[in-house]
Amino acid sequence: MPYEKELDRDDNFSPNYNDVQLLSSRDTLAAFFSSLHYNTDERVTQTADAMGFTSEQLRSAIKHIERLAYNTDFDSFSVYLFELQRLTVALRNDIVRGFRNRPGSYLLVLTDDYERLDFVLVERYTQTITTHDETFEVPTLFPGKSPALV
Repeated sequence: MPYEKELDRDDNFSPNYNDVQLLSSRDTLAAFFSSLHYNTDERVTQTADAMGFTSEQLRSAIKHIERLAYNTDFDSFSVYLFELQRLTVALRNDIVRGFRNRPGSYLLVLTDDYERLDFVLVERYTQTITTHDETFEVPTLFPGKSPALV
């Protein structure tokens, strides 16, 4: 396996095209994120119910959900893997919508066969609204932006 956890972590590791081409399973993805210094020691398999997905179309399309990495050093940040029956824009958007109101930041990895991997960063920003003498900060997803296909 090209990314074995037992190997010394290279502080200068910079992934390239060939590294991404080697990602062909849950374990190689976890090892890849480990080589990037993500904490992959507490991988957790999830279910559609536990994740709060209620759409029957989405639930039937999900084969496997797993939290590959979790970090609380600066802010809650998790990497989730979704293995799907088929990978479509509609399913990807439904999954991202499910993370919209969750606290923390997320990197989602979606695939149907490991020939194609979609990496989606669920990114938020804080909108500042000022009225007369008060200022409010409202954290939201970027308005009008759909998840990007990488």
